Amino acid sequence: MTMLNLLKPQSAAPVESVIWDRSALESYSTCPAMPYLMAKHKVAGDSAIQQVGIEGHRIIAETWQSFANQDDLSGMRDYLVDEGRMSRPDIQPDVLRVLKNIANKLTVIGGQRIIGVEKQLSAPAGVKDKEGRPVVFSMAYDLLTACRKESELAYTDYKLGYKVRSNTEAAEAFQTQFGGLLIWQNYPQIQTIHVFYEQPRAGKTAYARLDRERDFHDFQGRAWSSLDRAVADDHPAWPDPVKCSWCTVAHLCEKADTQAADLKKDPADYLERMIIAEAIVKKMKAALTGHWKSGHKITTRDGKYEFGHFPSERISCKVKKAEALSEDDDGD
Repeated sequence: MTMLNLLKPQSAAPVESVIWDRSALESYSTCPAMPYLMAKHKVAGDSAIQQVGIEGHRIIAETWQSFANQDDLSGMRDYLVDEGRMSRPDIQPDVLRVLKNIANKLTVIGGQRIIGVEKQLSAPAGVKDKEGRPVVFSMAYDLLTACRKESELAYTDYKLGYKVRSNTEAAEAFQTQFGGLLIWQNYPQIQTIHVFYEQPRAGKTAYARLDRERDFHDFQGRAWSSLDRAVADDHPAWPDPVKCSWCTVAHLCEKADTQAADLKKDPADYLERMIIAEAIVKKMKAALTGHWKSGHKITTRDGKYEFGHFPSERISCKVKKAEALSEDDDGD
């Protein structure tokens, strides 16, 4: 049963709203057990990458507050870089890299096109929580810029981690869709949104194009569904090898992917065991290769896999499914 009800006209008595930020909702949309376990065990994310983000966004916010009412784009760029140079020394290279990237982008787009840097947008969610309080959705945008067409707008987000996002991943990201939803609610004239994820470590940009008529209700439904999970009494785990591998509480979750949980318990031990396993596999492959070259066909007992050199592969020897082998090499 849904925890939400469509927002009805309010009575004369004022009702306090409850604000749900994008980052909080996104954690529940990814896996409800993660934020629940983090709060229960008082676990906070403190990786170097997270600290880079915190430091970088602090400087961006300070820069915008200092120059918001001034027509001094050059001064804003210089301030960003100067403050980045004086950021926390252990993460300064990463912070400075992203701030220089932003400064260069400000040069390209020009001051008149900037709508906001570290701009916070909020809008009524159109639903109530279990206590009957109207819910307000909120999100901060790294950079909002106007486009040539009055019906279009662009927002840029800076990703400082090692993950490289594809255009498809950018389009499907919760942040992309939630951000688009709030822009459409705040700017009724906007029909098309261009989303850019700048990834300074990889020197790449992921792009997504959002269309109000096509996407609005889909995005709204996803936001409501995420809020449902956030206010629910139960917090189920949705284990996945990739999600669990970066989850900070995988080792505290009974349903976490076993390999990810094992890694989180003792990363050094896990690495050492992987190195040993790779060495063993290398020796086993060498033995199999020698046996195959001596004229022996090697398959698993059920016949599903075969080891050897296949014409369609560049690798000298490998394991391949027997069904795929017969299809790929038929007639060669």
